[in-house]
Amino acid sequence: MLELDDDIHVVGEAGDSGEAFEKAASLMPDVILMDIRMPGENGIEVVKRIKQQMPQIAIVMLTMYDYDEYIIDAIKAGAAGYVLKSGSREDLVKSMREACLGKSYMHPEVVHRILSAVHREGIKSTDHGNGVFKYHLTRRQVEVLKLLAEGKTNKQIASSLCISKETVKTHIRDIFRKLSVGHRAQASTVAVRQRLL
Repeated sequence: MLELDDDIHVVGEAGDSGEAFEKAASLMPDVILMDIRMPGENGIEVVKRIKQQMPQIAIVMLTMYDYDEYIIDAIKAGAAGYVLKSGSREDLVKSMREACLGKSYMHPEVVHRILSAVHREGIKSTDHGNGVFKYHLTRRQVEVLKLLAEGKTNKQIASSLCISKETVKTHIRDIFRKLSVGHRAQASTVAVRQRLL
C-alpha cells in the first residue's frame, strides 16, 4: 500500500519488538510505522528505546487502538503521529510525510478523543490558571495552543486569530520552548496533562 507512492520506499519490516529495535538501528529509516500490540514489549516501550538512542528517526503509531491512555503515552514516548488502522490510506501517507518534515499528524478521531478527555476531567478555571502561570504562557499563546491541539494548521490558526503565519510560527516556537517539547503532538499532550486548555 505504501509503495504505491514513488517517494516512499519500504526498507524493512519487523515482527516483534526486538526485531523492530534491531531493524531501526541497522536500517536507520526516516520514518517507522509502529504498532502498539506486538510480541515482546509493546510498541510504546519500543518507541521510548528508539527515541532515546536514535532521536532523529520519526515514529508514527499505526494501531487499531484509540484508547486515551495509549494515545497520550505514545506521544509522550516520542511518537510524531498516531493513525488508526481504520483510517484512510491518505491519512497514513500524510502522517508519514509530516513526520519526515519534523511535523506531527494525528487522525481527527484521535484529536477528538484527546479533547474529549479534557472535557471529561472537568478542568476548572483555577487549574487552568495555575498551569498557565507555571509555564508562563501568555493569553495569545494559550489561544494558539488550543487551536494547535485541535489539529489546526498554521494558516488556519493565523486566520482564526487574525495574525500572520510568521507570528503563529513565533508563538509555536515559544510554546515549544516553554513546554520543553519538540513537536505539536507533544505540545497537545502536555496541554492535556497539565490542564492548560
